[in-house]
Amino acid sequence: MKARYYLSDSWKAWCRSVPLNVALLLVGLAVFAPERTTAMFQPAVPELVLQVGHKGSGPVHAVACSPDGRTIATAGEDGFVRLWEAASGGLLRALPGPGGRLLSVAYSPDGHLLAAGGSASHGGASIWDARTGALRKQLASSGEVYAIAFAPDGKTLAGGTADGAVVVWEAASGERTRTLRVHGDRVTDVAFSPDGKLLASGSPEAHDLGDGTEPMGKVILWDPQTGAPLRTLRGHRSGLAFSPDGSTLASGTDEGPAPAIRLWDVGTGDLRQKIKADENGTVYGIAFSGDGAAIAGAVNATVSIWDWRSGALERALPADKSAALAVAFSPDGKVIFAACRDEGTAKAWDRRTGALSHTFSGLPADRAGIIAVAASPGGRLIASGGRDGNVRLWDAASGTLLRTLAGDSPVEALAFSADGALLAAGDRQGTINLWDSKSGTLRSSLTTAGPIAAVAFSPGGAYLAAAADRVSLWDARTGRLERTLAGTTSVGFSSDGKMLATAGPLLSGQARLWETQTGRMVRILRVEGGIVTSVCLSPSGRTVAAAVQPANASRRPEVRLWDTSTGTLRETLPNASAAAFSPGSSYLAMWGGDEPVRLWGLSGSRVEITLPQPALAVGFSPDGRRLVTGDRDNRLQVWETSSGTLRATLLSISGRDSAEWIAVTPDGVYTSSDGVAPFIRWRVGDDLLTLDAYEQAYHRRNPTRIAQALGARR
Repeated sequence: MKARYYLSDSWKAWCRSVPLNVALLLVGLAVFAPERTTAMFQPAVPELVLQVGHKGSGPVHAVACSPDGRTIATAGEDGFVRLWEAASGGLLRALPGPGGRLLSVAYSPDGHLLAAGGSASHGGASIWDARTGALRKQLASSGEVYAIAFAPDGKTLAGGTADGAVVVWEAASGERTRTLRVHGDRVTDVAFSPDGKLLASGSPEAHDLGDGTEPMGKVILWDPQTGAPLRTLRGHRSGLAFSPDGSTLASGTDEGPAPAIRLWDVGTGDLRQKIKADENGTVYGIAFSGDGAAIAGAVNATVSIWDWRSGALERALPADKSAALAVAFSPDGKVIFAACRDEGTAKAWDRRTGALSHTFSGLPADRAGIIAVAASPGGRLIASGGRDGNVRLWDAASGTLLRTLAGDSPVEALAFSADGALLAAGDRQGTINLWDSKSGTLRSSLTTAGPIAAVAFSPGGAYLAAAADRVSLWDARTGRLERTLAGTTSVGFSSDGKMLATAGPLLSGQARLWETQTGRMVRILRVEGGIVTSVCLSPSGRTVAAAVQPANASRRPEVRLWDTSTGTLRETLPNASAAAFSPGSSYLAMWGGDEPVRLWGLSGSRVEITLPQPALAVGFSPDGRRLVTGDRDNRLQVWETSSGTLRATLLSISGRDSAEWIAVTPDGVYTSSDGVAPFIRWRVGDDLLTLDAYEQAYHRRNPTRIAQALGARR
């Protein structure tokens, strides 16, 4: 395979504007004189794709196939839309939703856009660029969006909500143009007719048998231009689809104990036919094949395919332990896809043979992320900890994963001793495990009441402090508890170890400064109208940074800087719920929530550097030249402090017994463990490559380059 280059967007536009012979001449020059035409072409930037699926985080609620048949989109309980290569089953990219579960997903007719619906409290629905994954619009709704569909012209889309509304949005602007309310219950299904002249919405309504023969759910046919209801079809449970010619509407229903698909004449509203399934339960999803010959239904744990005109069963495919929640055909009708509830996967079958061709699963989803990071005093090691209970030790110079230290509870805090020999890991159960950083041996464990929020060794190595229900101070050498202090959630020492800062007590709106050796409280820093959630002391001990959550819920969290000698408030910095000083106090890093990490220069010009993404944990290298962040995607990333440039990303394969890892630079240079290949793919332009194919084409394995990028000092 040869390395590929892609014409830049500006040159594509230019080539479209000039005669074909001129464009071909210049492309020929690029081939025979590449040094003269470098500016015309830009190499595809490789992107590492860790093959993590929805598995392990709940059901896959919805599945859709792109109009060209090349990509499958799945929406899950974990709040992500994942795009898969249909031909290989490999994960192309994961698109995070605004928060909460995602229940529906749909492609625009031209395949350029992708929409997904979910929690109203987090935005209702989202629209992405289907090729790049860039978020285009957030769509507001009055309730959780159970179903979503694009109109055939792609200009509008409709969603069914939990509060019984059908919402219509303009795709380009994201503006809500219409809200239709007739249903008395959640709207679980929406579909446009192929000509765009009808919009169908389905609701289970009060799910009972009424007169003993008919369920009470209904389908309403609307005029999407005027919003007028045109016809009501009685007897609906879930699943809704128009036939390709638009003459028939299929609706899933319950026929007593047995599920069935009702086929309605769209023009007259007459019931044409009932296709009954052979098992008890529910029809969860319906789809017509593109050729109009077949109809598929997700019936309990089975995907059934019928000749819809005769009602003859073509095939029944076992899909899941309990339920397949949605079905979709490939555009040519040769492949059938299903979203699976219990397994948290999607599956694909050859329609002709019934053979299972792919299971879109990947690694079990572990979105808990890295929530604690620490660098050893000598700069040799980086430690990361997460909610999986594991602590991972990395070689800071090479990016190599050295070992995994297994724990039983989410790791909330990490700290190295002054000599780097010990690593303290505080967990949610109130245990602090003290590990030998060189051998990985557990030396001892300390316990306290409540989850550990923070741990810190004093710079001289005499004390270990931990913030839980109270702040506990131990003799670091003997493990003897010296004293407890009123405080919680956060603790930090000055660089000489003489002063200790704590946040709290809980809900008190205070930060407190203590004399380490005596436990005498030196000063109380009071916050009016807010709660102190974390504190840190500058290395000089002259400034304390406290993260404050205002009592007014409409206000964003902020970081306040106080003079420790006078208690004077110096400055308030917005939009951060945690902070850390760099060694030497040159920078203050701030992070928290969905806000990107920011670096404030504290000496000379007050420069602000903003990293391109948020983080759950942040730490500096001992020399302050590097910033290390951990995020919810389990990425440990190393940044250049002075510029905010990403130097390298370190990834471990999730799992207690796994030792697979990879370190990669932004331009696709990497080094890795030998067994990492099954767990990753490389996306280069429109291609999804295995590790072997990527290496053959681009020759990017280069441990030396990784070491140069990390710039760590042994």
